[in-house]
Amino acid sequence: MSLDLPISITATFILLCLLVFLFFLRMILSPLLSSGRKRLAWGVVIGLAVWIAGQSILSIGGFYLASFELPPRAVLMLLPPILAMLIIFSLYWRSVYFQQLSLKSLTHIQLFRLPLEVFVLASLATAGYISEVMTYYGRNFDVLVGITAPIVAYFYFNRKVMSWKGLLIWNMVSLLLLINVTSHAVLSMPYPGLQQFGLDQPNVAVFHFPFIWLPVLLVQVAYFCQIASIIKLLKYREAA
Repeated sequence: MSLDLPISITATFILLCLLVFLFFLRMILSPLLSSGRKRLAWGVVIGLAVWIAGQSILSIGGFYLASFELPPRAVLMLLPPILAMLIIFSLYWRSVYFQQLSLKSLTHIQLFRLPLEVFVLASLATAGYISEVMTYYGRNFDVLVGITAPIVAYFYFNRKVMSWKGLLIWNMVSLLLLINVTSHAVLSMPYPGLQQFGLDQPNVAVFHFPFIWLPVLLVQVAYFCQIASIIKLLKYREAA
């Protein structure tokens, strides 16, 4: 079951996801390849590909739309990456790998949140597939991260007039904004006892292909990069 949307919106979303995925892969694989850990790099690529493909197949098959009873099936798209990141950050936050991750790339990649909010989410809300509370017309201020990401990067990395504390504050505020919008997204899903927002216009777009890539790819990339940036700035600020 596909959404009744202009092809331009779907195409924009797919292109955005592909660009973010390729940029993200290049960023996270660079430290592995530079240290000769090609087998591990291939494992990361295959793991991410299997995860995205598996979720895509489930959404195309209507798995997430088949039932809105509790326990919510959406747990299968949200919980695995959360657990994976908890394991990665708890075990490897002191590793050389995190030290070698490019803070500049971690900052620049957040730019994708601008077109996502302005074009994709706004269009989905207008079409009635997500709650308006998830857009900048409602309680979503995540667009500010996309707008300020290149500005912050310019003043920190190019002009060098922003301190590491300033970049840290920006990342912390950006993380809070991300938590805000994802919380509203989850609480707008049509599950009894869980849904608190969008009662007349619930968040169902993320159960459809290709928009399932929003929670299983884009949101996870944003979280990973924000948390990794904060770790680098707190522990490796001199190298950063």
